[in-house]
Amino acid sequence: MRKEADGKAAGEEREMDGKKRRIALYTAAPALIFMITWAIFYKQTMLPKSSDIVAHMEHALSLDMVLEVTHCGWHFVCWLFYACLPISIQAAASMATALFNAASAVLVIWLLERYLKGRPAGAWLSGTAAVIALTAGPLYLRFYNSSYYLGQGSPNPWHNPTSTAVRPFMILITILTADYWALDKTAAVRMGKRAVKKTTLYQLALMVLLFLSTITKPSFLMVYLPACGLIALARLIAGKGKNFVSLLIQHLYFIPSLLVFLWQYLKIYILGGGVASQAGETGIAIDFFKVAGMYAPSVLFSLILKMAFPFLVILLWRKVIFKDRLFQLTFLQFIMGLLITWTFVETGKRASHGNFGWGNILASSMLWIFCVVFYVRELTQNREAIGKSVGLKIKFGVPGAVLLWHFLAGAAYYWQVLHNMSGQL
Repeated sequence: MRKEADGKAAGEEREMDGKKRRIALYTAAPALIFMITWAIFYKQTMLPKSSDIVAHMEHALSLDMVLEVTHCGWHFVCWLFYACLPISIQAAASMATALFNAASAVLVIWLLERYLKGRPAGAWLSGTAAVIALTAGPLYLRFYNSSYYLGQGSPNPWHNPTSTAVRPFMILITILTADYWALDKTAAVRMGKRAVKKTTLYQLALMVLLFLSTITKPSFLMVYLPACGLIALARLIAGKGKNFVSLLIQHLYFIPSLLVFLWQYLKIYILGGGVASQAGETGIAIDFFKVAGMYAPSVLFSLILKMAFPFLVILLWRKVIFKDRLFQLTFLQFIMGLLITWTFVETGKRASHGNFGWGNILASSMLWIFCVVFYVRELTQNREAIGKSVGLKIKFGVPGAVLLWHFLAGAAYYWQVLHNMSGQL
């Protein structure tokens, strides 16, 4: 009887330890990301023309000004804080941006837990992985980089609040889409007295999330749509066209976002007005490598500097990673981002803005997040084997060293931003 009581007490203690670990896991890293984001963006808000956040926060001073912006998601949250809290517009802008980035940290940890499948990596490792995934920057070589950010870009740009705001939507949509494709079409869940198909619930969730992401920044839709389209085309060919109607129904959740995207296009390039360009002032043209090569001496070398760690992970685990459904979508989004950045350019007054690079930056961020999660999973699963094998030590050590370089280069840059900001980030 005593042994049974002791066993029950030990079980309860383990359960309590597990709850404490999860609380620590889901609070420490997001809180750190929140503080880092707040500090960096608040510094920028105090310096006129220091970065994109200054112009964005100036259009969040009133609801009327917010509604003039074609991608007003971040602006609305910023205005909400400014209108409902006794804080400055600078503090409201920094808080809004920091909350979105903290949400990204929570989702990275959630994704990591999904991939570990009951094999806990430890709160410190999971939290560290999330922080690194959301702070790592491009590699730095003094003989090549005249500017740390310009030319290379970054999976984690720290001067544009709307790209930070759309990232949690991107992460969640990409994960849910991969799950959606794998669903049993007959599976259902009980909601009260009714049974609702899981596919219907996923469609509703994706419709809402994609709408919110598009109204926040349309750049993610620009890489997500063609990636999904290619996969749908492959399924259509495999089904010899017999599944056309079912594939069409499966992608109806795109409609609200496509309508928003069409309105944004008309507002910026055709109609003008508001905070967008006036009618006829700007357009879209094809000019290969114009945006990507605007500040990069070598487009391909700059790409390697930005994506060295993900490329190493993909190369070393290529036999495993390409079988992963989430990776397939993530990688296709990355390819679509590159093609858009390398092909299209705005003309007129927006020619130097490089706006067709944002899809590439967002897709790069998602690929970075996936590869960090994948690397941590493989490291956790092979921990004992690594200690016994020189080959495995090299296989894990090389990308680990490159990941550390990415992180230190990014951290040094952010420290420089906080203490001596000058020029374009």
